[in-house]
Amino acid sequence: MKLIFTLIFSLATLIAYGQEKRPGIFYGDAQYGTDHYILDLSWEGLRNFPVQALSPTIRVLILDHNNLTEIPNNITAMKNLRTLSLRDNDLQSVNKVLDLCDNLEELYLSDNPNLTELPYTLSNCKKLKLIDVSNTGIHQPPAWLRGMKQLYYFKYTKIVSGDKKK
Repeated sequence: MKLIFTLIFSLATLIAYGQEKRPGIFYGDAQYGTDHYILDLSWEGLRNFPVQALSPTIRVLILDHNNLTEIPNNITAMKNLRTLSLRDNDLQSVNKVLDLCDNLEELYLSDNPNLTELPYTLSNCKKLKLIDVSNTGIHQPPAWLRGMKQLYYFKYTKIVSGDKKK
């Protein structure tokens, strides 16, 4: 129960308030057989995807407020990844292999202004429920989203007229 509460509280805080300026690793509970399930490397000035983030035990990976430009192919090693947060980085694109992360449920990509499209392969993520691309170059939902019956939330910034954002 403690594990579930901690996970829900961490995700609720991330959604409600964004990421604090305090990097750290949060470990799981040995009672449930987890080494660590949340890895937060925000505000670290990372330019490359950290190797320690590719652990198959991680369920929540938070890499907000860094200088990451890509998601590596070996992210598929993260078999238990449920939440991936890459807010406020320098992403140009989203790796097509992300669909091989079978347990991915939430994808936070907001504040990556050079990100202009999502790969069609994300439609293969059978558990993906939430995608946040607000404050990116994506100003309308991709057509393929209609086929994702499990997706309940797609957040984006709509351009109304000129450069006005709504």
